[in-house]
Amino acid sequence: MKVAIYSADWNDTDGAGNSIVKYAKGKPYPLTDETAGHIAQGHAVEAEVDDDPVTAADKAARARQLADKAVQKAQEAEAAAALAEQAKETARLAEEEEAAEAKAAAERADAERAASAPESNLFQRPATPAPNSETAE
Repeated sequence: MKVAIYSADWNDTDGAGNSIVKYAKGKPYPLTDETAGHIAQGHAVEAEVDDDPVTAADKAARARQLADKAVQKAQEAEAAAALAEQAKETARLAEEEEAAEAKAAAERADAERAASAPESNLFQRPATPAPNSETAE
């Protein structure tokens, strides 16, 4: 199919007198009397485009496939994030358990040391010697 492709924007005026882009630069437009005139004036070039484009249904099917893949990837990422969070929580609980076991072992060791140590006389007064009769004179 032959089309006109513009080398620059082609402006027109709307009913209120405002300038608007009617034909955008680089886009294909059907070959009409107006676009053929623009080609003759050098504002556009004539080009041939494929008459058998991919149908809208094919594009929609492909878009659905891509969307399904995106949803699947998002679900996989969500599941991976949940597993990572579970692993983090498991590690935290293991550290807490390890710390509790270490504290309990230290307390047991302190109790065993206290039970096996002789009573200390550090806070008792030393006995005073009995007066000696020889030194009493």
